[in-house]
Amino acid sequence: MLSDTVLRSDVPSLEGMDQQIRDVHVIGDTMVSGTIIFEGEIIDAIGFLERVEMRFAEHGWIPGALGGDAAAAMQVFSKDTRVASVHVRRSDANLARSTATVVVE
Repeated sequence: MLSDTVLRSDVPSLEGMDQQIRDVHVIGDTMVSGTIIFEGEIIDAIGFLERVEMRFAEHGWIPGALGGDAAAAMQVFSKDTRVASVHVRRSDANLARSTATVVVE
C-alpha cells in the first residue's frame, strides 16, 4: 500500500499510480523541491486533475486555475512560498502509461 504522501511530506501520493521520485529535497514534513512522476491509467486529464485538486487541498495546498482538455491539462498549487505544478498527459497508445508530473519549487 502506498503512503498517503510522497516521502512522508506534505505532497500527496496519487492513488493507483506508480511513482518515480527525482531530485527531491524534504525537510521534516515539507517537500522543498523536487519532481515526482506518477504513471497509471488516466482517461480524462481534466477529470483526473479535479481529483488531484482535492488531494492537494487536503494537505493544505491552495489550487490555482486549471487548464487544458481531456488529453492534457495543468494546474498550479501554492503553499507557503512554494509552488507545485501538476502536468497531466493521457497516453492514447496505452492509457495505463499516462502520466501526472508534479514539480515542487
